[in-house]
Amino acid sequence: LTPGERALLVRLPVFSAPMRLDAIAEVLGDAVGDGLDDALSGLVDKSLLQHARGVEDETRLRMLELVREFAAELLDDVDDVAAVRTRHAAYYTAWADDSCGRMLRSQPDLWVRRIDTEFPDLIEAFEWYVENRPVDAVRMFGALDLYFRRTGAVQMADRWMRAVRDVDVPPELDIRRAITCGFVLFGQLDLIGARREFQHALDVARATGNVLYEAHAMIDEAHTHLGSVEDYDRALARVRRGTDLARTAGASVLVGMGRNVEGELSRIHGDDDTAEAAYRAGIALGRATGDHQRDAVGHGNWVYIATHRGDFDEAVELARYAVDLNQRYGHRSELPWVAIALAGALIRKGRVEDAAVLVASAEATAERLGLREVAGDMPENEQIRALIAQRAGGDLVRWRARGATTPLDEALRVALGPRPARATGVDLTRAGG
Repeated sequence: LTPGERALLVRLPVFSAPMRLDAIAEVLGDAVGDGLDDALSGLVDKSLLQHARGVEDETRLRMLELVREFAAELLDDVDDVAAVRTRHAAYYTAWADDSCGRMLRSQPDLWVRRIDTEFPDLIEAFEWYVENRPVDAVRMFGALDLYFRRTGAVQMADRWMRAVRDVDVPPELDIRRAITCGFVLFGQLDLIGARREFQHALDVARATGNVLYEAHAMIDEAHTHLGSVEDYDRALARVRRGTDLARTAGASVLVGMGRNVEGELSRIHGDDDTAEAAYRAGIALGRATGDHQRDAVGHGNWVYIATHRGDFDEAVELARYAVDLNQRYGHRSELPWVAIALAGALIRKGRVEDAAVLVASAEATAERLGLREVAGDMPENEQIRALIAQRAGGDLVRWRARGATTPLDEALRVALGPRPARATGVDLTRAGG
């Protein structure tokens, strides 16, 4: 190898995922200098690097694992290894910060796929900063809040939270850390702890004039009052105010989150008309901003309302739409919750066995993925389970045992049945703005 090729090869293992060319230039350009392009071409010509394609068919480079292992053994011996790791961490922290800011405004599904691709490097950056610059580890943790939410990664976010919770940081990072900590606690069903974190974020955001995160914290804090009759009016007013602020800040994805929280509060309170209007608005906004998960979640929540009204065929078709969308865009963490909502319609249609198998399959899938049941769905889901137990009688144990070993996609296929040959009356495009 030429000196430039050697210098590049032993530093490339700082990357964990297939590498974008701009990332290589930013992180390793100083180590190789003007000969970077020649060194890259030389390593490709010598088959030590291979071309790969990314999420959007962009060019990346990757190392064969044996080559990477060999080069990684040499990395710790280079004289500037600390500077290389610091540049790597800085690059990916800034990238995550920018990416997640964009996620609040549009195309969140696309950004989730991009972050998935880079996530091995984000982990490396976070762990480096935990040991060397904890304040920047907090920045990474707060930046990935929406990614953690969209992927249901409560367990990972909890591990990260424990590493950064006590670090002294400036107000901007304190706000975002508190919001992400609140998400973790909410996902663990600690609504009181989550409320405390969200309220802290709200207080700091207001004191510093940060309208975007004031909106975020208001929406999240309102969500912690699910099922509280005495707090309903206040929570509804707060989430609507937060949604208005999010709209002012140009955060359309956050607006969609706010409409969903409004729907959840209203549904749990028994106001299905208000809930349906909020879900429809969130669905329309999701479609307008490329937020396919918001579209799917809105339809999944709408299943409950159709079931309340006795529109069981409509509930099935709403669930079918949500399942199709979640499967198409890889939102595996949403499927168990749509499945349980669907079971509520099936049991009332007399399909007790299918409902029992479906719920057991959903629960087993959620456990395998490390997912916790959504707080807003728990009261209704417990009613569904109780109704299944009542109607299944002595067959319950056998059906649940079968469901626990049935892949969720298969259980959903059976539960949904064949697609109707003609419209069933449900208009899946009627969501209003």
